[in-house]
Amino acid sequence: MKKKIIIMMGPPGSGKGTQSKKILMHLKNMFHLSTGDILRENIKNNTKLGEKAKDFVHEGKLVPDDLINDMILTKLKEDTNFILDGYPRNASQATLLKKEASSLNKKIITLNFDIPSFQIIKRNTNRLICSKCHISYNKISKKPKKDNICDNCHSPLYQRNDDKKETIEKRLEIYETQTIPSLPILLSFTSFYDIDASLSSDKIFKTILDLLNE
Repeated sequence: MKKKIIIMMGPPGSGKGTQSKKILMHLKNMFHLSTGDILRENIKNNTKLGEKAKDFVHEGKLVPDDLINDMILTKLKEDTNFILDGYPRNASQATLLKKEASSLNKKIITLNFDIPSFQIIKRNTNRLICSKCHISYNKISKKPKKDNICDNCHSPLYQRNDDKKETIEKRLEIYETQTIPSLPILLSFTSFYDIDASLSSDKIFKTILDLLNE
């Protein structure tokens, strides 16, 4: 049976990270692959690609697409299954992946998490995190028993900067301008599925498992 590459696409806060964790717990021999992890691994191991990328990272600049592409493709050629998180981030990266897809000899699946922006803003601006054990709560769907206090360890809850409205709106704008143009390209060469990300986490996961078992 062919190995799989599962590409998780969708706006920030749409639940891709939660579902990735569920997939990893359920399916054996599946590895999570993010551009950040790949960058850190190459820089730590002083690979040729890592040496080239190090200067960009240290100067706070975006690492060029060609370096990111080379790192990702080198990893994807390993004989295992991958969940791709944060890649492709733009049409240029998607085009390169399309060009190299046949050489990977793997089934490539895109799960596109579809949810209106207003729901993402509502969901994430109401999220609270425990300052000690890091359990996640939500003022609407998963309220703590006592306001702003963790049920588990009784520590204070707080809102991350990433969950503030202005931060979410900025990230959504970047996604719409940079990442959405990659979707038609992925549609042209991968098994592409739209996921209703407004459903409950359990229902979304069941949908994903059904698709992966087809």
